[in-house]
Amino acid sequence: MSDKPKIDMQIQPDNSALFSVRDNITIRVAFESPTQVRVEMWREGESTFKRVAPDVGNVGTKPFRERLARQAREVFNPPPDKDDKPSKDTVPNLDEDLGHIAGYLGIPEVSELLKPEAGTTMVDRLVELVEEAGTLFTTPEGEPHAALSIDGHVETHEIRGTRFRRWIRGHFYATERNRLEAQAEQAAERLIQQLGGMLPPTGIPVKKPAVVRDQTLSDAIAQLEAKADYERRVEEAYVRVGHHDGKIYVDLGSDKWEVVEIGPEGWHIIDTPPIRFVRPKGMLELPHPEKGGALEDFKNVLPLSDSEEDTKAWTLIAAFLMVGLRPDHPEFPIMIVLGPQESGKSVTCRMIRNILDPNKVEDTGSPRSMEELHIDAECSWLLGYDNLTSIPGWLSDALCRISTGSAFTKRTHYTNRDREIFTATQPQIMNGIADVVSKGDIVSRGLMVTLSPPEERREKSEVWKEFFDARPKILGALYDAVATGLKSEAEGEEVELLDHRMPTSRSGR
Repeated sequence: MSDKPKIDMQIQPDNSALFSVRDNITIRVAFESPTQVRVEMWREGESTFKRVAPDVGNVGTKPFRERLARQAREVFNPPPDKDDKPSKDTVPNLDEDLGHIAGYLGIPEVSELLKPEAGTTMVDRLVELVEEAGTLFTTPEGEPHAALSIDGHVETHEIRGTRFRRWIRGHFYATERNRLEAQAEQAAERLIQQLGGMLPPTGIPVKKPAVVRDQTLSDAIAQLEAKADYERRVEEAYVRVGHHDGKIYVDLGSDKWEVVEIGPEGWHIIDTPPIRFVRPKGMLELPHPEKGGALEDFKNVLPLSDSEEDTKAWTLIAAFLMVGLRPDHPEFPIMIVLGPQESGKSVTCRMIRNILDPNKVEDTGSPRSMEELHIDAECSWLLGYDNLTSIPGWLSDALCRISTGSAFTKRTHYTNRDREIFTATQPQIMNGIADVVSKGDIVSRGLMVTLSPPEERREKSEVWKEFFDARPKILGALYDAVATGLKSEAEGEEVELLDHRMPTSRSGR
């Protein structure tokens, strides 16, 4: 330790430290966090000034110091000669001096002086982690969300949701584990400097990250909710299908959060859409769409023939698919598929769902309440109801309101006056054996198709395999058709996908 060179250190007004080291190099160090520092290096000669680009890392770790030294040599050393022989090293002492600087910063008085004021509680730390990872905003209904940068993409989560709670626990654990490991490594290197061969063979134990208690997490979430509301950043949060600036966006549901962007010029896959998507529980992934297919590829899978009646039925199905990808449409149809047993009603409806909005819950029975209906609407883009035998009056009215735009409110639990707001405007599909609809409103909004048992029976597994094999190109063809409609609209042509009041059309064999 007696051979340790003297390094001049000066604390600057901005709480950074200026070190004058050997080889005529000046180094500025400032703490970015309790374990991360920003390092700047420069060398000033009589007629030259060379500066290394700033870098951030843990100066207590050897890999970061080696990276700093390598970057400095690239700047300070002359280039190789014409024979590509290495140039003379003009900073032979830099590696050692960086190690000494790390030792200086390990002195408690100095490190505490340079560190910015840190949060003192676990709640503060959780809030800071979320703020560092992304952006807080609220939906027009006032629901707080966080858009988080995760593994190179952006994910949007409802702050009150279970997915967000799991993410923040896991993110805290990973971040804290890395910090504690770096802290232990830094302490070990400091001991090596101080003790040399006297260092105990067991080294420095790494602490385990603290457990995030439920109450602590609840307090942090409450603080994030308040902050999102206070900042007044309002954005829409879409499920599966959204729109912005004349373009349509379809969330593929992949781990990379890829989105299909459909515009007048066509469609392509992007990973940074201009709108926010949320992923409700049960949402399934769509395959990457492919070029070279046709919508008729889907018709060939369905139990439809080339008869006039089935041609009309196919026209309605194709129109429903088109409108199902237009979230900006003023109102949405209710597709009603009727027919006897073994006519393929459920399979047809589930295939349509697997094109527009696949979900683990492919369809449900009749909803039991308005609240249940609107919760289903918040968890998917396409609502599906299977094997209905009748539709009560209140449900018929509710389905019609979702077709044109519905709002439902209920009192927030454990409050007297606060209320929760549910809104929904989206397509719906249902099937039944008998004529399950009778009221005029739902009939006028319905695309009614009656199926008959196919003449040739096929194994269900074979039909589904054919569908899933064809689905990527069916999607590509559907997105092509939507892009063509957007192009026509952009060129000023009138495009009417479906009338405000959808005509009743029946087909049968």
